[in-house]
Amino acid sequence: MPGSGWFPAIALFIVGVGLVDRDGVVAVLGLAFGAFAVLLTVVIVLSLAGGAEAMMG
Repeated sequence: MPGSGWFPAIALFIVGVGLVDRDGVVAVLGLAFGAFAVLLTVVIVLSLAGGAEAMMG
């Protein structure tokens, strides 16, 4: 899945900025974006698996 690593990396960056600046709101936004990135990755993997299953049978 080329390009899918950008979303978790951006989430880690946002959380890091929030921690360095001691800004809880930014850190929580980074955590929320990280949860979205995980959900997006799961959806992509499941759709690829479903497509592969449809092609095989």
